[in-house]
Amino acid sequence: MKKLIVIISIIIYQSNFSQNQLHIGQYMVHQPFMNIACISEDKDINGAIFHKSQWTGIEGAPVIQGLNINFPLKNNKDFLGLSLVNDKIAINDLKELSAIYAHNLKTGKNSSLTMSLAGLLGFHKSDFTQIQVFSPNDPVFTSGIPTVVLPNFKFGTYFNWNKFNIGISIPTILQTNVIYTTQHEGNIQFNKNNIHIYIHSGYSFEINKDLDLKTSFLIKEVAGAPIQFDFNSQIDYKNKFSIGSSYRTSNELLAMASCTIAEDFILSYGYEMNFTDLSNHSSGTHEILLKFRIRDNNKIDMPLLNESIITD
Repeated sequence: MKKLIVIISIIIYQSNFSQNQLHIGQYMVHQPFMNIACISEDKDINGAIFHKSQWTGIEGAPVIQGLNINFPLKNNKDFLGLSLVNDKIAINDLKELSAIYAHNLKTGKNSSLTMSLAGLLGFHKSDFTQIQVFSPNDPVFTSGIPTVVLPNFKFGTYFNWNKFNIGISIPTILQTNVIYTTQHEGNIQFNKNNIHIYIHSGYSFEINKDLDLKTSFLIKEVAGAPIQFDFNSQIDYKNKFSIGSSYRTSNELLAMASCTIAEDFILSYGYEMNFTDLSNHSSGTHEILLKFRIRDNNKIDMPLLNESIITD
């Protein structure tokens, strides 16, 4: 029975593979992975790389790697970003390439609003030769392993005021899926009932001159699933070391710690415990993230933007 529960869980995860949204437990360390509009947070070249091994101990469990790098333009109002994600679940492999643009509007002395849009390409591939089937001549499992390329778009908005922030993210605007026939066709459509919406907010409380308490929450509204809440808190010491935790209403608890290993590098590790039936078969989820900043005064210049084609 226990094995059946695990198998069913993996199958359910796979059935939503083409619509699965990237989830990183430590998104508060580098928010552009969750909301593309957050690339405006830093005025220097910046980014992060991460690796996540989910449900370790279960064969075919998700393994995800990602890279994000962002470039502020000379006018400090416009930002460009690039993200790469490799998401492997059992026989399924998804690679995503996203190109991001964001524009920052000054709304007050210490506040600003950022709007962002990204175009992405998803490269979907499934290796059916790894499956043991009852009918070895079934064309679905013997027709080769083509890669199906599906385009999509992302949208994000982000408001920042002193130590408070709030944002809304739509990680995919179009509904895409792969139809597994002898042709392995892709299907793209706009379905307003299938749009996923993330709402996040955070505030940093100053405890004393050395310590800050950073709190945040995330609300996920995903089509066909209950609304999910994440509650996060971190104690930060002089922006050099922090420890924290995150609780998700899907019965998961994340413990994390990060440290500044050089002036412009932050290394963060998270361990996630699952309190569902999967916990009987998995030793948990491991996630490691490296955030970086490149201080460079030679920023990219785009004259068309500087000439106020986009104006505040």
